[in-house]
Amino acid sequence: MKFLKNNFLYILWFAFYFLIAWLFFGGDWKAFYQVTIIYSVSIGIALSPFGEVLFRFINGARKPATNKEKEYLEGIFKEVYKNAKGKSENLSSNIKIYISNSMYPNAFACGRNTIAVTKGAIEFFTEDELKGIMAHEIGHLKHGHTKAGIITVVGNMLFSAIIAIVQLILQVVDTISTTCADTSRNIVVILLAGLFKIFILVLNFYIIVINIIGRLLLSANSRKNEFQADKFALDIGYGEELLSSLCLLEKYNGENKLTMFQQMTMSHPHIEKRIARLEEAL
Repeated sequence: MKFLKNNFLYILWFAFYFLIAWLFFGGDWKAFYQVTIIYSVSIGIALSPFGEVLFRFINGARKPATNKEKEYLEGIFKEVYKNAKGKSENLSSNIKIYISNSMYPNAFACGRNTIAVTKGAIEFFTEDELKGIMAHEIGHLKHGHTKAGIITVVGNMLFSAIIAIVQLILQVVDTISTTCADTSRNIVVILLAGLFKIFILVLNFYIIVINIIGRLLLSANSRKNEFQADKFALDIGYGEELLSSLCLLEKYNGENKLTMFQQMTMSHPHIEKRIARLEEAL
């Protein structure tokens, strides 16, 4: 129940993907079983150890290699992870720390058991600040945020494939109808070709609207998840460390002027809001 509560908008949008796929395959019980099997197998692979490796590869996450990386980064992680497991029930015992070669100071969680810190973050943040950042990322794994993200990605891939197939079919039919209209003087043929073009325009408009709604919903859920991961870091004793890292990151990023739509589709809330919540809680 907590997983559904924490990731309600992700699950809601996945249900929409499922509905579209079910209707595309026929909208009957046979189609329901087919779509269920397709999604179950796809999600099963994505959440498997193979899927974990694939997500690490896509995100450029590698194992600590040098002695400095192993001793420094793994030492910090082990301390935070030990405290997290001691204060949080049902936390996975297989979470590992990885490194991304990006020089931008950042960290992320992916899959079910992967946390990655960039080389830029290792150089930019202090040891205590890295502890706060790692505690935050463990919070994402604890609350199932990354699992919900994976489920949504799988749903979006099948949805995108269906849309691509439909658009391809419509494009072929449109080309044929346009050719017939150009070579025919029959007013009915010309009228039908024109109506078909209007239908394609309307369909593409609805696809754009659906994608925008999806981005807005998923971004809203993602921003809520960031606050929840911040609270997890606070609850296990790393609130001050995380606050320090966010204040430093705020100075690093400077002022970003965003349009209203960009703000509504941000995956992270403004750092100032996260800082304010932590300051109130400490």
